[in-house]
Amino acid sequence: MGGFPVLMWIGAGAALILMAFLLRRLVLYVPESRVAVMRDPRLHTVRRLIPGPRVALRRPSLEVLWGWLDTAPRLLSGRTGGVRSADGIPLEVEWKVIFHLDPLSIPPENRPVALRTLLQGPEGLIRLHLEDVLRTRMGKEPLDRLCAGDRREALAERIRAGLIRRLYDQGIEVRRVMLGAIYLPVESQQARIVQEVLRQLTSEDAQRMAELARVRILGAEEGFLIVPLPASSAGPDARSHAA
Repeated sequence: MGGFPVLMWIGAGAALILMAFLLRRLVLYVPESRVAVMRDPRLHTVRRLIPGPRVALRRPSLEVLWGWLDTAPRLLSGRTGGVRSADGIPLEVEWKVIFHLDPLSIPPENRPVALRTLLQGPEGLIRLHLEDVLRTRMGKEPLDRLCAGDRREALAERIRAGLIRRLYDQGIEVRRVMLGAIYLPVESQQARIVQEVLRQLTSEDAQRMAELARVRILGAEEGFLIVPLPASSAGPDARSHAA
């Protein structure tokens, strides 16, 4: 008789372990700011989305956990090249995007593909669309307007609107787009310096430079260089020839 209580305790312990195992298989706890994605193991289709915080009952024979989605706001930043302003100047632009995932907004017909993309990571999709919209929008503005602070805010809002239109059925909500520094390649910087210098020249200076260029070209074609002397030294025979 003394061994009977021991057997009872062993049986109760085994029952508790079995119950814990069954509860672990049947009960799913979804934390706050997360969504559980459940999939049909045979048809590989999405069965349901379970947003947290919540305790849900699993259906072991009908669904399996495909993965978790974090719905908390996130920041994505980068630097994009290959941008051209409306006046043809190549640029590189720094940007930041604040977004969060909203898988419940995905239309049912888009869910298998869209959820797979979100589970693998939405950053690549956001970067792809943002760079395309950014190049299109900034290509409509001259450089001086792109560098204006007030214009920058309006342009960022337009880029955000373009992203919203592209991603609204992908479960991604874009909260804010911020444009940072704009960089010009070295060649573009040099070209802008030359343009600025040319703007400051008078018509007489421009005519004198054109004449010097014409003389240099003619001298190069004839095999010698003609160097104009100052007006005070000019005379009927005041001329230098260099073979």
